[in-house]
Amino acid sequence: SRSPAAPAGKVAGKVGGKGTGKASLPTAERLAQLTRLLHVTRMLASELDLAEISHQILVSAIEVIPAADAGTLYLLDGVTGKLHVQDSVGLGPSIRELTLEPGECAAGRAFFSGRGEIYNGQEAVVGALAGASAANLLAFRDATQGLRSPKAAMSAPLVFKGNVLGALVVDKLRDGVAEFGQHDLLLLEDLAQVAAIGIMNA
Repeated sequence: SRSPAAPAGKVAGKVGGKGTGKASLPTAERLAQLTRLLHVTRMLASELDLAEISHQILVSAIEVIPAADAGTLYLLDGVTGKLHVQDSVGLGPSIRELTLEPGECAAGRAFFSGRGEIYNGQEAVVGALAGASAANLLAFRDATQGLRSPKAAMSAPLVFKGNVLGALVVDKLRDGVAEFGQHDLLLLEDLAQVAAIGIMNA
């Protein structure tokens, strides 16, 4: 099958991230997460529609990562060389106007480096937006205003056989002490890997 996005450069180094340290999950919660991941993997094995694959990955990420309330999946456009929004859940419609350069914002950083990263706290989220174009900042702010304002974010690259196809980003919108941890990043990376396989087969 043909991917809708041209493969980018090879992944540099091992995927990692800035987390709060690896923490063990309660057995029941971890089992629920693994069960959901298995369900998504089986679904993608038979699902050939790119739109449905993207949507199910986002819904699953929000469902199994406790702090996640919204998510966006970006794919590389082989013509423009930029990341475009394939699908988004939980944010305003203007999020689809974003077109990111590799290295721009959380998704662009994950794509460029081939590494996942955690941005806990609004200061870290604002820092991830540093260097974004005026048009992308405006679209992002319109999509995340009010109750949609992210309190934290987390990203992971979509990697297939060493090539980065895009990026997956989830956001925390609710107030509260819950933040993204290293175990959440590992789970997001698993989902991103499943998404990459499904996208290549679409």
